[in-house]
Amino acid sequence: MNALAILDLPRGDPILLGGPALRSPLPGVPDRAWATFVFVLETQPLSAISDSNGLGCFEMRPRRLGDLGMMTSLRAVRRRSRQVFEGTFVLPLTLERFLRDPLLQYGALRRSLERHDGEDVAKKALPEGVTRSGALALLHRGGPGALSGWAGGSPRFPRTEELFLKANGIF
Repeated sequence: MNALAILDLPRGDPILLGGPALRSPLPGVPDRAWATFVFVLETQPLSAISDSNGLGCFEMRPRRLGDLGMMTSLRAVRRRSRQVFEGTFVLPLTLERFLRDPLLQYGALRRSLERHDGEDVAKKALPEGVTRSGALALLHRGGPGALSGWAGGSPRFPRTEELFLKANGIF
C-alpha cells in the first residue's frame, strides 16, 4: 500500500485532495498540480530503503534530512558498490518512526521542496526544457548540483530520468 493511500488520499484524483495535507506550499502552484507532483515523487513503499539509501516513500536521502535538521553525524559509506550517506536521526525521531509515518515523510518532503524552490529554482535560470516541477524533481533526487549536471550533459541515471519525465511540466 502506498503512503498517500494510508492518508486516505486517493491516488490519481488530485482534485479531491482539498485537505490541508496536500495544499501547495509553493507560490503560484495550484493545489491540484502540487498533489499530482507529490504523487509522482512517491516512488517506493512507505517503509522502504532504496539502494541509494533513500528513506521512505519519497526516497529522502540522509544528507537532505541532515540539511533539514532531522539527522546528524552524517558519513559516507560504501554499500553495494556505491557511496551512500548514513546518519543518526535527531531524537525523539528514529529511523523506525520515520519509516512508518507518512505524515512525517510528507512533511520532510514538503520542507525540502520549499527550500529547493526558494534557494535553487527561483534564483537560477532553469536549463532549456526543464520546468519548475522538473527542476524540483531533479533537485529532490540528486541534490543541489543536479540541475547543472542535467544541463551539462552528465550521465543520467535511468530512474532519475524517468522521475524527471513524469514530473516535468506539471507546473
